[in-house]
Amino acid sequence: MLALLAIRMKKNESKANTAIKIVFWLLPFVIVAVAVCVFSSWLFNTVMIDSTYYKLVTNTSVINNDIKIDLSKKIDKPEEDVAEFPKIPYLSQWATLNVEGWEMKDIPVYSGDNADILEIGSGHYIGSPFCGQGGRVVLTAHVTKVFYELEDMKKGDVVTIDTIYGRYKYRVKKTFVFNYQDASYITDYDRNATETLLMYTCYPRSVYGIRYERFGVLCEKIDGKDWHTHEEAE
Repeated sequence: MLALLAIRMKKNESKANTAIKIVFWLLPFVIVAVAVCVFSSWLFNTVMIDSTYYKLVTNTSVINNDIKIDLSKKIDKPEEDVAEFPKIPYLSQWATLNVEGWEMKDIPVYSGDNADILEIGSGHYIGSPFCGQGGRVVLTAHVTKVFYELEDMKKGDVVTIDTIYGRYKYRVKKTFVFNYQDASYITDYDRNATETLLMYTCYPRSVYGIRYERFGVLCEKIDGKDWHTHEEAE
């Protein structure tokens, strides 16, 4: 009886050892499979969805509560005969941006620069003037999206902004890199100063790592109606 019990115990022990061996043999494959899945998910979300043209090509809309930002509604022609400076509601598209030499065309510009806006276009920094109001107009966008080509800009390039109240043109004066904690470039928008345009994004444009610097492009206004008003976005 004891001998039979010992035989059974040995068999059970042998099975347990075999199961353990199988687990250890399969473990590397499981780890590799999980790693492949995680990497594939990261690759899709970072390289595909966050690519420069994905949102625009697919005409993706972003829904923020009850507000829908629809990329299909573009400003095709600026209104040149506007008598009064218009009210520009928060989250509304008020302009399209085109840069000399860029592949990306008709970039939508919205009032505000929250996460939803930066997913599909360029955002206007709240507090900075709008085109024609003097001071520094500040626009921003993700480097992995519509401002991917910002880093390639050089002195003399022309930027055209077609707003709902007229067309404005700016010429690049300089490009520079600054730390993300240095807000002086962004908040320097005295409306009594000569009008300039600042466009900035994360730097460098690599999709890897945390970016602590920003790439800025400062432009001088060369064309467009001046508005003697300090109307803000609603």
